[in-house]
Amino acid sequence: MQATFLGTGCAMVLKRYNTCFLLEQGENRLLVDAGGGNEILVRLDKLHVPITSIGGMFVTHSHSDHILGTPWVIRAVGTAMAEQGYTGTFTVAACAETLAHVRTICEMILGKKMTKYFNKQILFREVTDGEQLNLAGFDIQAFDIGSKKMKQFGFRLALPVLPYRTPVRLDSVSQIPSLLQRE
Repeated sequence: MQATFLGTGCAMVLKRYNTCFLLEQGENRLLVDAGGGNEILVRLDKLHVPITSIGGMFVTHSHSDHILGTPWVIRAVGTAMAEQGYTGTFTVAACAETLAHVRTICEMILGKKMTKYFNKQILFREVTDGEQLNLAGFDIQAFDIGSKKMKQFGFRLALPVLPYRTPVRLDSVSQIPSLLQRE
């Protein structure tokens, strides 16, 4: 299992990218959040991670520094489908509130060339508190973190490489220093 922190800043950062990270286990790749803009695509490119190798994205909540990169990721996936013949699927998972925000933003700014893949190859998956699911090859259990400001979800991930399948909480990554600095 490898976790690459693509950004760990807050909404108003200038020298780092916003909060998001990539989980990799064998051929499985899962993006968690997408930061605040198209810099997510630059970060993935620097790591030589093709968008078509990522099976899905878990969006924790609708703050701008977590959600505004999602249309860029979805646009890149849709472009691969439209122009490169990519036939895989990409699943965006989030609580109902966040999923509605992601979908609304994407429908507002992405044309029919991209949105025609919605519910066919680009899937939107609502998660609920305590639900167990497989997302992009990872077995996770979603949970509501109990925020009073906004509906926010985290997840527990069973790590098969550990002898006792120890659950790891990945809901406070903003405290971890960034591994990718702006050049």
